[in-house]
Amino acid sequence: MVYLQLLFTFIALAAISVILFAVLMFLLPILMWIIFICVLIGLTVSFVTMICQEILS
Repeated sequence: MVYLQLLFTFIALAAISVILFAVLMFLLPILMWIIFICVLIGLTVSFVTMICQEILS
């Protein structure tokens, strides 16, 4: 009985870690793109404000 319980626990842990890994592998590229786009937007905004300040001054 103890062996079965251990085996079941191990299988459950393995399944959870595999699912987590798959989700991470799926989400990481999306997260990378979101971060990349946010950085691009931030750089563009700062660049535009800099140009506006130069024009206005």
